Amino acid sequence: LSGGEPYSATVTVRGNETRLLFETGLRGVASELPAPLAKSSIETVPLRVEIAPTGGGDRIAVAFGRNVAADFVRRASGNTTVVQRAALVLGSAAALPLKLPERGLLLSGNLPSLNLDLWTPLLSGTGGGGSAGSGAAPAGFDLQLGALDVFGKRLNRTSIRGTADAHGWSANGPTGSWGWSSHGIARASPTATSCATTPGRSRPGATSRAATPGAGAIVA
Repeated sequence: LSGGEPYSATVTVRGNETRLLFETGLRGVASELPAPLAKSSIETVPLRVEIAPTGGGDRIAVAFGRNVAADFVRRASGNTTVVQRAALVLGSAAALPLKLPERGLLLSGNLPSLNLDLWTPLLSGTGGGGSAGSGAAPAGFDLQLGALDVFGKRLNRTSIRGTADAHGWSANGPTGSWGWSSHGIARASPTATSCATTPGRSRPGATSRAATPGAGAIVA
């Protein structure tokens, strides 16, 4: 992230509870994160962050534009706070009430496209932001995608479900299974009905073996 933008803050005090609300249009702030969190400095994208106390912790609700919403439940642990449950919703479903998982993080929703090759270094904790803690809660995801770019290949009109943690991720869909390890090992097992194509080319129904985006080895 780069740049700056004024924001408004609202503090509401009721009894012993204090609620905080931050709102900004983010004009002047640029994000180089992959889509759907990419943003130029000339764009105006409303950001709303609300922090409310709960028993032994707090709950943070975030809305980024119309297509990204998140909800985090944290608890106090010594001198810090730990995320117990969280939900991140992408696409049109972000306008609906979020449902928190019983534990960990749940990523769900629908997007016209998602480039998992760009997100992999960030999910694996190797994208310059530091490594995720080994004690982090596991994450699950359930996404409907118009196009998925993974290991240099494109899958059209697909859905993926899987899990991720500090050591990597694994996913399954109707066109095969994929995974990535923070140790540099990728695996891809497309099925015979895979619609994997090189981005920019249209080859519906073609079966393709995905290539690793780095120095890892592909394991079928």
